[in-house]
Amino acid sequence: MAFIDSEPKQLWSAIIDVIAIETGKRKARENWQKAQLRHLLKHARERSPFWGKRFGTRKISDVNLFDLPILTRSDVVHQVKSEGSLLHQTDGFGVTTHSTSGSSGTPVQFFISHMNSDYSQVRSLAQYLMGGARFRPQ
Repeated sequence: MAFIDSEPKQLWSAIIDVIAIETGKRKARENWQKAQLRHLLKHARERSPFWGKRFGTRKISDVNLFDLPILTRSDVVHQVKSEGSLLHQTDGFGVTTHSTSGSSGTPVQFFISHMNSDYSQVRSLAQYLMGGARFRPQ
């Protein structure tokens, strides 16, 4: 039995997940954030010699962001030109190319996954609901 189509149901499920993360216990949120960071660092190490070099021989669990060298504009330009996106078509996530405005001199190109855009949209909707707003039928 289904009460709602699968696409809106998935959206509501994602919103509830974000609300649970953001309103849950602090320790649970910290654990979730640490897990997400470990996954990101592992992905970067596996796909990028640039990032692998920055992490050195440390285990991912031992990488402290504050110990990493500062990422400069020229570092980003070098990584993008030499490696491109670290997401591949086979990963199942679309990627969009973006760039800074260049207000400080030279625009810097970078990549944003569609998953990031989806998360931002879901988080905005979750914030809207957590603020006490309601969806009203048209």
